[in-house]
Amino acid sequence: MINFLLFGAVVLFIITILIVGIRGYRDRFESIDRLASRLRPVNIEALKNLLSEEQDRYFALNLSADELKSVRRERNLVAVEYVWRIAKNASLVTRVAELASRSTSPEVASTGVRIANAALQTRLLALRTTFLLVVGLVFPGRPLRLPNLQNIASLNKEVNSIRTSHSA
Repeated sequence: MINFLLFGAVVLFIITILIVGIRGYRDRFESIDRLASRLRPVNIEALKNLLSEEQDRYFALNLSADELKSVRRERNLVAVEYVWRIAKNASLVTRVAELASRSTSPEVASTGVRIANAALQTRLLALRTTFLLVVGLVFPGRPLRLPNLQNIASLNKEVNSIRTSHSA
């Protein structure tokens, strides 16, 4: 009975993530400055450390089974927070890039399209990663194979450049 309830809660959570993830949030931006103030920094190196298979092997060798499950759950929970922040940032960047893609300047429009596509791919990758991490929260066994973080890292660099150039 408890397994059924737990499974139901996970399914409901996943459906909620998919709905919010696909729809995103409907924000209006008056300026790029407002976007820069809403973006949240993400430490990609810390995220990579949380998802490291080497780190997990180290914990597996040095912790008891119960401690290992607890550590895996904690690490997955923190990683979910990082990845969710990435998904939110990608959503914000997508909205602004879509506005830029409607520019009359061909150079601005093509850059807007490129950034919008990269942000959308990053958002989908982040949502997929969030799903896998949530599965790891419920079933803290061996680490799951997660998608490559390269797209996330490259978009994160663009997001940070937006933040720094408009906050100064």
